[in-house]
Amino acid sequence: MWHRRGMRHAAAPLVLAAFLAAAPAASAWTTLATGVQNTVVPSLLVTQAGTELVSFESPTSGTISIARAGGAPTVVVPDDPSAGQTQLVQQPSGAIQLYFPNAQGIARLTSTDDGSSWTGPIQTQSHDLGGVSGAAVGPDGTPVFVQWHTGAVDVYSGLNGEVASNAYTSCCGYDASVAVDTTGLVQVAFFSNATPSGAFVVEPLGANLLPTGSTPLAPTA
Repeated sequence: MWHRRGMRHAAAPLVLAAFLAAAPAASAWTTLATGVQNTVVPSLLVTQAGTELVSFESPTSGTISIARAGGAPTVVVPDDPSAGQTQLVQQPSGAIQLYFPNAQGIARLTSTDDGSSWTGPIQTQSHDLGGVSGAAVGPDGTPVFVQWHTGAVDVYSGLNGEVASNAYTSCCGYDASVAVDTTGLVQVAFFSNATPSGAFVVEPLGANLLPTGSTPLAPTA
């Protein structure tokens, strides 16, 4: 288990050198930040207007930053003692939501001008200080985000996570992600070590965010 997570985190700094190019033929990488810890996993969003946004945390300085259209990163959350993994999503209305952990749990910032400026923060119903490992938006514009820790894969639905559930009580789910299809069906996927061999698991969720099934994929060993 440690080996797997170590492999993923070692690749994270390379992701921060995000490929922010206006045309597919461009061949240059843009360095967003240096001195970043190898646990940082940035979030990338291409907005409805075609603007590229990247959000990422700096645990050492306690900040959350956003780089817009290849420009220099701007600190949008200073003095964050729980700075961790962030997620960017855009609603059909055009509003962009940035979900991030702070000292009270998960909060969000909102931009209505394509990421140029941000308002907030607004606290959500999550009081877990862990990072937001996945987020998505349903066809009706409802955001969904997920966190994981020992004994839980916590899924939240609603702008402020008004509906919540632990979708996996077995020990343990890791690196959870979430998606919503065109019918509004929410599904979570994660690595599980509930069995000795380990496996990747996909769960469709009902309206109450409780699993309606579980599909273990091929074991990892």
